[in-house]
Amino acid sequence: MGNQLSLTIGSKFLHNNYSGFEVQPTARLLWTPSPRQTIWAAVTRAVRTPSRVEEDLQLTALLAPTPLTFFRIVGDRKFSSEQLIGYEVGYRSLVSPNFYLDVAVFYNNYDDLLSIEPGAPFSETSPPPAHTVVPLLFRNALFGNTTGVEIAPDWTPKHWWRLRGSYSFLHIDLSKQAGSQDFSTVSSTQGASPHHEVAIQSSLNLPKKLEFDQSFRYVTALPAQLVRAYATADVRFNWHATRSLDFSVVGQNLFQPHHPEFGATLGSCRHRAKRLRKTNLANRAKMTARHIRAITVGVAWILFIASCLRAQQSNPTEYQVKAAYLYNFGRFVEWPAKTASAGDLFSILRAR
Repeated sequence: MGNQLSLTIGSKFLHNNYSGFEVQPTARLLWTPSPRQTIWAAVTRAVRTPSRVEEDLQLTALLAPTPLTFFRIVGDRKFSSEQLIGYEVGYRSLVSPNFYLDVAVFYNNYDDLLSIEPGAPFSETSPPPAHTVVPLLFRNALFGNTTGVEIAPDWTPKHWWRLRGSYSFLHIDLSKQAGSQDFSTVSSTQGASPHHEVAIQSSLNLPKKLEFDQSFRYVTALPAQLVRAYATADVRFNWHATRSLDFSVVGQNLFQPHHPEFGATLGSCRHRAKRLRKTNLANRAKMTARHIRAITVGVAWILFIASCLRAQQSNPTEYQVKAAYLYNFGRFVEWPAKTASAGDLFSILRAR
């Protein structure tokens, strides 16, 4: 339909050593009903092929000391590609000469997603002592979908002032296939992405080659990573001294200077260990400066008293007395203004 409607169809063809031949087609439709409006839609198939981790990983860690039991993550080359079919629709409009609005909606359907399935326990005698191993295997026993909305306005109220914003909503809904014994991947994946994100940016071009930028962002919680929702802001003041020289003063995380933005994912053995170490460090960090100073002073007094008692109880040896004598002898002797030459010293020694 002239320049108002266009259709693009393509595909990616991939062959790899893990899953063989893969086809990833896509179709995109673009419609411009007016010079100020654009509507687009797309359908895409994509895959995530297996990696060396799913194919060859062997990771063993302690599960219980009594009876001695280990779990072992095993890559046995039975994991196949994860599959996605994504649907997208978007709209962009020049509402006014200085105001743009972008809106996009998406729906993604996932199949054969990664799951970690426990296998049948078995016994090992090497290395000793004898122990039990619980294998954890990579399988494709999860499926689900994600839905979301993205809104991005762009407004220029003055030629020297620009305002940009963005809002995104994401909902993840995953399920296990019948027979799956995966106990953590669903919750750890669903709780590792924020449901809502908001960002606002303001840019001012001031006189005298000055710029002043401000940004605000809000992100909801990540329950699977033990990260709370946070809101913070950044500012930047910049001066273009020359074409190739800028001076900037930047302030970051002004509302919440100390806040986590990501963490370890629940259900990951390695991340659980890291989280435990981080928790221990955080508990130690909760000790106040007053307590630290009190402990430091107490240790200093203990060392001081111990050194005094040791000095009172110990008797100096013969060599310690001689060393002290020589040291003090040099301090209190008055030497002549004219030092002896090498010849005079030799004559004195020979005379003795």
